[in-house]
Amino acid sequence: AGASFTDTFTGPAGAPVQPWWVHQVGDSQKFYASHDLEAYSAATEYSHLDGNGHLIMKAVKDAEGDWTSSRLSTEGTFAQYRGTFSARILFPNVRGMWPAFWILGPDHREVDVAELYGNGKWMDNSTVHGPGQPRQLDHRLPDTAPGWNTYSVGWNRNGFKFSEDGKLYAIIPARHGWGYEDGTKMNLVLTMAVGGGPGGKPATSTSSIDMEVDWVNVTAR
Repeated sequence: AGASFTDTFTGPAGAPVQPWWVHQVGDSQKFYASHDLEAYSAATEYSHLDGNGHLIMKAVKDAEGDWTSSRLSTEGTFAQYRGTFSARILFPNVRGMWPAFWILGPDHREVDVAELYGNGKWMDNSTVHGPGQPRQLDHRLPDTAPGWNTYSVGWNRNGFKFSEDGKLYAIIPARHGWGYEDGTKMNLVLTMAVGGGPGGKPATSTSSIDMEVDWVNVTAR
């Protein structure tokens, strides 16, 4: 199937992202009450192209110890019901960080395609949250060597299939009334969070961390 959305982050070094990416800015607590440390900014210091076909999402600690980073969404510019949602990402696997690739919809619909937890306690995973289920349904990400990996979720009438680098590692079957069978579209989110329950406490020596994205692609099936 042809791509319904694709971004290869082509452009000169330091350039901002394309306008289909919406900067979600402000205190991170307005998005999730997870006690993150960062505020989100639209400044290009925190999200920009590197000139080599990559998106850089940067978390930076200032002289006062306050963290700033970025959160990008296609809310209002692109959303889709079902299909395959993929991204090739170099996640920072660092204490105190919480980088993630999600698809989100209204009424607490949330599919965590991949997220890494820097708290040293939780397993990096993929998760389906939703309005019509009593608990989240999650699966541990495969133990892979650090570096670039392609994370994908295929969503159809039968549920969700998660893969890493083309290898299937989790299937979450559809459930009646769980909120993912009614035509509601989901948008893309890339986020570079810091601290909180998922991230844990950053090392005092950590002052700047990058998450890199090579491409994001969505197909109709």
